[in-house]
Amino acid sequence: MMRRLLAILAISSALVACGEESAGPNLIEVLEADGRFSTLLRIAREDAASRFYDFMTSDRNLTLFAPPDEAFDALPSGELEATLASDESVRMLVSSSRRAHLSIGRA
Repeated sequence: MMRRLLAILAISSALVACGEESAGPNLIEVLEADGRFSTLLRIAREDAASRFYDFMTSDRNLTLFAPPDEAFDALPSGELEATLASDESVRMLVSSSRRAHLSIGRA
């Protein structure tokens, strides 16, 4: 289930970058302003994802290949909720996303 979730989200990702170090909005602010990433923001705000959220609110220059809401909407019914029901699954999802979809620096 987790593999399929990650594959769908990876295919449907959009490039989101935040500005120069300390000179602009952080990644969370960029995602909020865009309006297409409410599900990703909801996941980032889960207690199990707090380190990911803290990293995305840092003043670092970051690039994120982020799945928009439509990618999450394409998941089979109940799969996202089942994943979010488990702290361990949330941590796995965030860890995989951070390794594969988040880089320091501007793309």
